[in-house]
Amino acid sequence: MRGNKTVSDGALRLLPEDDRIQLQGCASEQVRDWIASKVLAVQLYLSNLQTVYNSTLSVNTQPNEILVEILCLASASDARNTWITKTMGVCRQWRDLIMDTPLLWTNIDLSARLPSLKLCLSRSSGTSIGVSLPSQVGIRGSRKLRGKIDFPMVALTLAPHQSRITSMNLHVEHNDVAQTDFLWQVLDAPLPALACLALDAGSPKSSQWTLTLPKSLQWTPKPLPSLRDLSLIAITPDWTQLPLSQLTSLTLYDVLFEEGPFASILDLLEACVSLEIFKYTCWERRREQSTACHILSLPRMRHVHLAGDESAGISNLLAQISLARHAHLSLETINRYDHEYNERMRVLDPFLPKDSRYLPAICEVRHLMVWLNLYEDDPCAEFTIYADMERTEFWDSKPWRVSRFYPPSHFPLGHAAMPSLLITYVTECWPYELDIAFRPIIRHLGGTFPESLETLVLRGSTSPVGPRSWARMLGAFPNLKQLEIIGQISDMPAFPSALAPTPTGIPAPHLRELVLQYRPRKKGGSLRMLRRLHAALRQRAEVDGGSRLESLSLLMEPWKDCTLFPPTFVVEQLPAAFKEILEGLRSVVTLFVFRCIGEGAKREGDEDTEDEDKDKEEEDENGDEEDE
Repeated sequence: MRGNKTVSDGALRLLPEDDRIQLQGCASEQVRDWIASKVLAVQLYLSNLQTVYNSTLSVNTQPNEILVEILCLASASDARNTWITKTMGVCRQWRDLIMDTPLLWTNIDLSARLPSLKLCLSRSSGTSIGVSLPSQVGIRGSRKLRGKIDFPMVALTLAPHQSRITSMNLHVEHNDVAQTDFLWQVLDAPLPALACLALDAGSPKSSQWTLTLPKSLQWTPKPLPSLRDLSLIAITPDWTQLPLSQLTSLTLYDVLFEEGPFASILDLLEACVSLEIFKYTCWERRREQSTACHILSLPRMRHVHLAGDESAGISNLLAQISLARHAHLSLETINRYDHEYNERMRVLDPFLPKDSRYLPAICEVRHLMVWLNLYEDDPCAEFTIYADMERTEFWDSKPWRVSRFYPPSHFPLGHAAMPSLLITYVTECWPYELDIAFRPIIRHLGGTFPESLETLVLRGSTSPVGPRSWARMLGAFPNLKQLEIIGQISDMPAFPSALAPTPTGIPAPHLRELVLQYRPRKKGGSLRMLRRLHAALRQRAEVDGGSRLESLSLLMEPWKDCTLFPPTFVVEQLPAAFKEILEGLRSVVTLFVFRCIGEGAKREGDEDTEDEDKDKEEEDENGDEEDE
């Protein structure tokens, strides 16, 4: 019979002699059964060998507590437990440890499949948990995924564990009844341990630049005795039902303030006596609030972030609060309206108060960077201000000198590089002509920031700025020690004249370090500008009680098609006139540096004569007289 067929002796020769003798004469089915059992035994033996081997690795010789701490840190941002689940496959020891450690299962994703949700809740037994319902924005098929969630069953599954919830981050679509009903069902249950609550009822497609937002949902909170951190987007609560006095962090986005005990942001801030972090965003026009009869002091505040368009009343709010020196202030605004601007209006008027004496982040700054980005044939402008009261590593490391540097716009709270003041302003219709865009900024710096300023970094279209605007700026900051001017595809022909002594004294007499980064308007290297700079510095050094500059750096970014000043060059090969002016500058300062930087850009039609260039510079020098 077929089942009694034996294995050939040739095949058995592959086995050890003892096994070969044992299998001789056996039927094929018996041989297969014997081999199957043998394979299982070998696999178990190999698994045991691998386990013993893994136990000798340094990571596994550490106490379990240390490994758990490492895994907790590594999985901190793993909201869906995907990473920690995959990590279980590393080895048996890790799998057993992860399964038996509730701390590794505290992130509960309510959008997960129901069996997975129940498993995570079970594995996290006995410890505090954080639950989330992510927005799913940007994930393909997110609406279909939301449609498959059984929200009533999720709420029923979560109910026995709500006493363990310490943080909750829920995003619901405001026009989906099933989702909003689920939100109220979860929030109406007792949440005695809840310390951090973030609710978002915004549109799935909304962003920080979206001006039309969904109608704010109304919420009547139940008791939340442990609440400390509250974030609301498109949800307006009954403020009288919240423990405002114990909140340390409050974030509001598109939250309405109507008649009642909390008819304004100031009323709310006055009740939040323990508040340390306040973030408020509003992209819709708000009615003007009358100026308060007193200034609201916020001594515990560490960070205030305000964002909105020009109609959001940011400057009005700042005019009515007082912050401590340790408080950081960040402002973010966008202008999409074509307003009629008064030429004498300060550029920062839409979001800075005229009186900033109660805001140390403005009135006590000593280090300031102003960065303006403009684009040809595009009315959009990006305007950034970065300021500090104390000199931090940012100012010592000078990152703005690195190629393609762009000012950072966001910092984690407590980050070492977080400035005292950060302003980001994006406008789609810059109120000034692009060719004179930097002039109003230069003119009004002195009216915004204090004369105690020591460090000033400027970047923008510097060529059209005339001597009066430069002189006005230098006169506003008599304590200035370090000045860096970065021309955006331009030089600064009128600036040297503002450095020269006047009958009333020496502008910025304490100036010690000057850095000019520019792109020459002529292939000759802007010789006229350099000659004026040499004359002004010589006069400063020779006048009675003069001020000799300790350090001067000229960083020239030549045009891409310029062969006279390549990125690497030999000084001896420079034109005689240029070498002469460089030697002259070296003689009037203690330390002098000149170098070409960057690859530059190709310039079209650079065939102007020296006389034409001279006429153009004279036009630029007088260009701002009419605005005075």
